[in-house]
Amino acid sequence: AAMALESFGASVTRVLETEEEDYVRENEDLACATRQAVSTLWNALSAVASSNAKTKSGKRRREEKRLYVDGFDVEQIWCQLDLQTPKLLKAVDRKLEKLKSITSIRSKRSKRNEEENEETE
Repeated sequence: AAMALESFGASVTRVLETEEEDYVRENEDLACATRQAVSTLWNALSAVASSNAKTKSGKRRREEKRLYVDGFDVEQIWCQLDLQTPKLLKAVDRKLEKLKSITSIRSKRSKRNEEENEETE
């Protein structure tokens, strides 16, 4: 995981430090760095979104989707993103709502505990 994070960081740094004119020229190094950054980010989001996913019957399912970039051209990568992004965003939204709910419950418990402590003092 640390190696993937380091690779992602290097790819993003390469993309961000690129001069504007390099984006309009054919630049295989830049294309490779961009593919790597997009793939790593996509795969990480997909793994988070699909962790502990359950079907309606309560069974665990693992529907982690991978973004394939090696040997694919820009149009093929774009098609994958176009097809998979709506599902990924819904899964991320569900995770965020669950986190929001958990945070709200913990906050209410903490507030209740503080009130109880004040009453006993």
